[in-house]
Amino acid sequence: MQGQRRATVETPIETKTEEYEGYEFKVEIVLDESPDLSWLGQYVSKAPAEFYINRIDGTLRGRALPEPDECDYEDKTGEVDYDKYDAAMEVWEDNYNEILEEDLHTAGRHEYEYFVPCASVKDLESLEEWTKYALQDYDRVESYNRGDWCMTGIVVTLDLGICPTCHKFQSVSNSLWGIESDAGDYADEVFRDLAAQCLKEAGL
Repeated sequence: MQGQRRATVETPIETKTEEYEGYEFKVEIVLDESPDLSWLGQYVSKAPAEFYINRIDGTLRGRALPEPDECDYEDKTGEVDYDKYDAAMEVWEDNYNEILEEDLHTAGRHEYEYFVPCASVKDLESLEEWTKYALQDYDRVESYNRGDWCMTGIVVTLDLGICPTCHKFQSVSNSLWGIESDAGDYADEVFRDLAAQCLKEAGL
């Protein structure tokens, strides 16, 4: 979750009342219309010369593995561990297609045709794990574009009533943004944290 605070509040898509520590709070769920999803990856018009996903056919593309004597697949004796290399090659063959030369030179043909996951391949042994998370992140962004979920902010407000000194209505409010609409238990945790902050600021 990529949480951040904001000062302004747009029209909420949901308003409800929740209780915390014996106090009632107004909880507003506000749509984030310009979310930052860079933590998942980004769409580009020209394929990078390494790992990416071609959105036209959903294929995962990337550079081929180097020869076993050109990479770090040594056993304890310093010799090349061909079983280890073969296992990595099997992962490659099961999950990757070669980078298409045409992909690298088609800027403008199909706008945002390629998806570059945020996750990077740190070393050759991480290919399998990278494949798993890269595809998960791609599916997540695509489902966002379909409207299956959205990014929201949670605004929690505690009404303090009329001030006996200034005779004006008072309240205290806190918010957190960058929360996925299907966050489930995390959203409940955010509410409790914001409510606790409101109570602290109100001196209760």
